[in-house]
Amino acid sequence: SLSFFARIVLGMRYDKVWVLCCWNLAHFLVVCYAALRVYKQIGQYMVIGELWLIFAITAMSATVTRAMREDIRREVESAILRSQSSGLWGLLDLVCDVVVPLDDQLRFTDGAPRFAALVMSQGKDVKGM
Repeated sequence: SLSFFARIVLGMRYDKVWVLCCWNLAHFLVVCYAALRVYKQIGQYMVIGELWLIFAITAMSATVTRAMREDIRREVESAILRSQSSGLWGLLDLVCDVVVPLDDQLRFTDGAPRFAALVMSQGKDVKGM
């Protein structure tokens, strides 16, 4: 139902699972009171259904929130590593005559003109060597 999806979306808004549980508990108490007072015949089934719904909403929201936090954490770590890498490249460039990036098979990833000039192979492209 629409209430289910609205509660999932609103549930992802809360950082803490206990806040989500408190809101769902308040909703549960209202639904139980209404179900047992108004719908005497099927009220107990509505209460059981609402308990399953609370469990599903809390589990889904917690899972989605955890996944979003992990994505954010990975992005931040990646940005930190890129920053550290560029700082290291800058430091190496100051200290060394030539700094060249290599791939996983230890081949040049770009033309490396400074390296080519160092080994006096001007005019030759050392990429992939």
